[in-house]
Amino acid sequence: MKRFLYYLRNMDNSTTTFRELYEGAVLLQYPPKYDPLRDEYIPYPPEEGESNVYYTDLYSFRIEHTHKLAQDKPTVVLQIPCVHFGICEPSDAAADFCLRQWIRQVDRLNDELTNHSRTEKENGKYEIYRPAGKRIRNNAAFFAECAGKDYEYGSGNVLLMQTDTLPPPELCLCLRMQIQLPHKKLKKIMRMFQRDLLDAVEDFIQTFDRVGFADALELADRQTQIRRWLADSPYCAFLANGSVFPRKSGTD
Repeated sequence: MKRFLYYLRNMDNSTTTFRELYEGAVLLQYPPKYDPLRDEYIPYPPEEGESNVYYTDLYSFRIEHTHKLAQDKPTVVLQIPCVHFGICEPSDAAADFCLRQWIRQVDRLNDELTNHSRTEKENGKYEIYRPAGKRIRNNAAFFAECAGKDYEYGSGNVLLMQTDTLPPPELCLCLRMQIQLPHKKLKKIMRMFQRDLLDAVEDFIQTFDRVGFADALELADRQTQIRRWLADSPYCAFLANGSVFPRKSGTD
């Protein structure tokens, strides 16, 4: 996060491209290498590199281009370690449940930003895919093995690389969303990422409905078993077009 804030502090307040956040230009400083012939450590010169992944103590996030004509609305992929939720086996049902839980946090974030006398480009906004009643696989919520932080933050954009004890990849819940960055308000952008988004992730983890999560996985397993049984059995059912089924009001 320090590196992310460093770019914002040194950015022109009137920028509309936010190029520094996408590129993540850094200087990689590797630890000196021991030379047994000289019996001394030989320092490496810094190397130029790029990294659009930024780390906090709780999670990491990746900044990606949404569209070349929407540089002020990046795609942000949150990468939250599954250990925080007690998730051991990733599945489409698990990702779908997590997405629906996270949308509540997104709504709270937008409630704090909303000012009806201003446009979204002035206020800022968090946007995310909202699933309907059907559970389908999508790229708004998924699981992936994500690399851990392998550096210590130096000064400016210098990263002090660690090569002795590299952290192993970690299974993470990845949540993809778009964030409209408010124009000419770099301090507000800092607050959105450093405070608001971080607080939302913390609350998301602390209030995660583990009982509801277990129920959702059990329901998905039952559905799978029933469909498998129907496929192998002589039973079938026909439903007329336009049939009205008993269901909870307001759902599809």
